[in-house]
Amino acid sequence: MRMKILSSLLLMALAIVSCQKEPNNDPPSNPGNGSNNNNNNPPTNDSIYLAKYVELDTTLPAGQDTTIIYTFSYDGFKRIKNVRILDYYSPAYTYDYNIDYYYQSDNDAHPYKIVEVETEPAITYSDTHYFTYSNGFVASDSSILYRVTNNELLDKYVALYIDSGDQTFIQTKDSVFSPNHFYTHAGTIFKTYQNENIVAQVDTSTTGNTLTNAARYQITYDSKINPFFKIDVPYPVYDDANLSFETGKNNMTERSAFDNNSSVFDHKQYQYSYRADNYPLKVRIIDMIDPTESRTGFFFYTK
Repeated sequence: MRMKILSSLLLMALAIVSCQKEPNNDPPSNPGNGSNNNNNNPPTNDSIYLAKYVELDTTLPAGQDTTIIYTFSYDGFKRIKNVRILDYYSPAYTYDYNIDYYYQSDNDAHPYKIVEVETEPAITYSDTHYFTYSNGFVASDSSILYRVTNNELLDKYVALYIDSGDQTFIQTKDSVFSPNHFYTHAGTIFKTYQNENIVAQVDTSTTGNTLTNAARYQITYDSKINPFFKIDVPYPVYDDANLSFETGKNNMTERSAFDNNSSVFDHKQYQYSYRADNYPLKVRIIDMIDPTESRTGFFFYTK
């Protein structure tokens, strides 16, 4: 779950920071005590709301294998209220995201504002997003990004979405290279749906390189329940650089991302274990390009 600008920064960081894991972090069997059993699924309960999601690099020793932890909390209407993300790049370098969701009224299903504060060693960022909606999907997303440490304005960003079923026209204005000058581009995103999931997408609005968004996606899904779907910000397009999780009504079983030269730069397969009611307990994420980046994820639900 990352902001557009921070997503690019993180991807660049991945290229230069070795992915060593933080010791003594949450395990899959009992998050919080630094020990685990990688062969066990987490305890089953009947809740449909995620409390925590944990990913491990199971090639590393117990206590040093946690790569990322998501913790979720909800308001009295069972709407997402806060997401806390700890992303471990090395023992000395951790990204800490604290994301708050705000609603205008008790009847609103989706937030009108999200504030993300990212803390890393010696520096803090704040990214505030404001949303409008049309037919249940995001119609506009405007954001302001600051470096809190020195109160520096880093970026102003606006995206407008005009959705018409299998096509979405998107126009963006971005000041990332100069706070006093906007860069504008626009294009149409073409989508193919299957069971309300986007299974193919071609984006003519993007440069399509690995530091921005893919020019094309191909995605397959199973028929089971994706617990992230009910708490996601509903963008009308698939975009893993947006403020969204791995979205879809059902769970992805394979995803490929292509650049403008039709070269695959991201290809993953997903293998799940499920509860009896079709909610996932465990996922094996296989990186088909770099197997060392494969991970095992565990889903924990509220009691």
